[in-house]
Amino acid sequence: MWKFKTGSWIESSPAIADGTIYCGSWDGYLYAVDQSTGREKWRFKTGYRILSSPAVAEGTIYFGSMDGIFYAVDAKSGHERWRFKTKDRIRSCPALETQTVCFGGDDGQFYALDAETGHEKWRIKTGGPIISSASITDGMAYFGSADGYLYAVDVQTGNKKWRFKAPFGWMRSSPAVANGMIYFGSDDGNLYALH
Repeated sequence: MWKFKTGSWIESSPAIADGTIYCGSWDGYLYAVDQSTGREKWRFKTGYRILSSPAVAEGTIYFGSMDGIFYAVDAKSGHERWRFKTKDRIRSCPALETQTVCFGGDDGQFYALDAETGHEKWRIKTGGPIISSASITDGMAYFGSADGYLYAVDVQTGNKKWRFKAPFGWMRSSPAVANGMIYFGSDDGNLYALH
């Protein structure tokens, strides 16, 4: 048993891969910590707080920061591979499928980037900040926006397939998909199931 001290509190959920735990902190650092010993392997500094939980794929850590930048960092060295600048904070956690990484921003945009290069593939505009993290299943990304809609978007093309309007308020909940159903909560206090 061990504990590892960061410079501030942690809202970012940890990701674990190959014996290393990756986690962001309000101090603006993404930390890589040895899973067995709790010792720091490296830390990566961003321009502001990290609330976004990282995703790990193919030796790269993907995450957003409240500085409005989405980062790709080498999992072993902690060196930056690329960065992508948005117009506002990023609280949404990334989701990946077939070399595409998706995330939402407080600028109301939902982005799809090439996971290898960071080049933008497409973006769609919603009516409010996107705090919800996307769930990707069978080539479709599902996410909520502060405009009160749940969106279904084709990951490869960026085409909106449909959107569902909750009766009230923000949609901060990140959807879960199982057995052809989409489950999510809304600020109206309801848990929804759609098919």
